[in-house]
Amino acid sequence: MRQLAFTLLISLPFAFSACKKDSDPSKTELLTGNKKWVLTAATIDPSITLSSGGTTTNIYNQLPGCAKDDIIIFATDGKATFDEGATKCAVSDPQTESGTWAFNTDQTILSLTQNSKTTSISIKTFTSNKLNGTYQEVINGSTYTIDATYEVK
Repeated sequence: MRQLAFTLLISLPFAFSACKKDSDPSKTELLTGNKKWVLTAATIDPSITLSSGGTTTNIYNQLPGCAKDDIIIFATDGKATFDEGATKCAVSDPQTESGTWAFNTDQTILSLTQNSKTTSISIKTFTSNKLNGTYQEVINGSTYTIDATYEVK
């Protein structure tokens, strides 16, 4: 009986550690790993005036198809590849361009740099296949808030 009690006492920590929940993946792990991120939704506030008349807040619907298939690939070393996807809007555009990415200290902001321009996205929701956030854009002297959603395709 004493031997059984000793065996149970020794094996008890192993039993509980086997039930221990795995740690959640880091935001870097969620972002990287040969994932192809594609813009799937974008709104703007305040609304913009359309060339055809009227206004809209849904800027994703205004994008040409050649812009909707663009891909971003994030590497663990902080490098990013911006790919034109299957269709290019201008034949003379390069298929890919290099850039960088980084999180701020508390990983609430994702900064993307491409062609010396940095966009800092305040993260609202982030999973292994969906990233939603907002950033500011100045257009014709006015500041707009863009709410963008990217998904893994």
